[in-house]
Amino acid sequence: MLITLELKDYLGPAVSLIAAAFSFWFSLRSHRHHTEDADRSINVEGQKLLVEVNRHLIDDPRLWGILDDHEIRQSQEFTEAEKSPLFRAKLQAFAHLGLNMFEIILAESPNPKKGERTASHVWRDFFTATVKRSSLLRAILEHPESANIYQPALLALYDEWRRQAPAATIGT
Repeated sequence: MLITLELKDYLGPAVSLIAAAFSFWFSLRSHRHHTEDADRSINVEGQKLLVEVNRHLIDDPRLWGILDDHEIRQSQEFTEAEKSPLFRAKLQAFAHLGLNMFEIILAESPNPKKGERTASHVWRDFFTATVKRSSLLRAILEHPESANIYQPALLALYDEWRRQAPAATIGT
């Protein structure tokens, strides 16, 4: 007995295959859109944290002294403030605030794409430029406890910078 197939026998599986293909295509688009939204969201949160850091700098401009080469370090007001244990603690707390900001961003931001300058590149460059200019940040990151306090993404980027930085920069 020979089985004959009619159009209706082909139509059901064909419609199912087309529906599966469209479903797959839409899921890929949805995943890409969700990833872009998540990346944008982490950058917006980073900007909010940066605004918080800027508020502290406006409230107490002496905190710019976290950067070794900032002109505030040459002022008598900074020199006097640096004698105070309370101010030194405030400066150290500000350094930790900055490192915490970088940690949040670097832990969640996507890996930079080659050939394209993305927000991830900017945040990584900002971190390395800040570390280069701040012996206080470097001292915190060099402390043995930093491995227990900071996430691997931040420490890995610092180690990468340290391997590439001139020895004179690291020692200061």
